[in-house]
Amino acid sequence: MRYFGWLIVGLLACHLTAEVLHAAILAVDGPPSSRGETAVIIAAPASVHDDAFFADAMRGFDERQGVVLQKRLVVDGGAIAAGTAVDSHLIFLSPYPDHPTRHVAVSWRFSGPVLGVMSDTHCELQMQSDALLGNPGTRYPGRSAFRGMERRLGDDYHSVAETITVTMTVPQLGDWIRVITAAGYPAAYSGKDDNGFYGTEADAQRRRGN
Repeated sequence: MRYFGWLIVGLLACHLTAEVLHAAILAVDGPPSSRGETAVIIAAPASVHDDAFFADAMRGFDERQGVVLQKRLVVDGGAIAAGTAVDSHLIFLSPYPDHPTRHVAVSWRFSGPVLGVMSDTHCELQMQSDALLGNPGTRYPGRSAFRGMERRLGDDYHSVAETITVTMTVPQLGDWIRVITAAGYPAAYSGKDDNGFYGTEADAQRRRGN
């Protein structure tokens, strides 16, 4: 009886650990910004308004995790199907006043593959999904003429598997994008790989050819 009791406790502990280690931003890598600052993964702040949070380099944090979509979620260039379990993350650049800043080719790695991005210039997609995907304790700017990416300034991103590489240029105020990844990938660290990223042990074994 004692054995089965410990077995149940162990299974519950594994389940709770899996929840704690839910999908997340694992690592960020790239050159410093034009202001000489480097990108950082942060805990979800109280506010990401451009008059409340300042940093002269990109910042990224995890938002809601494990959300099962009740309807299709519109992202850049398409939509994620209803019934998909997703995790949400925010990447942004909000420099200090009178600090125009450009930050080029910053790579963010997640524990699950990237399913879609919301980067439209007026941030309609982000605003419409703030209640569903935003961190409950964070205050968001809402609709803004230039809250998203501005291609004319060279803002851009591209994603491959679990990584998105982002370039942002901010003459004033800030840029914000929401990255949606597949849920259910535990954020277990295995140490840096040859590209300077952290990944899961399974990832490491695949890279080593095991």
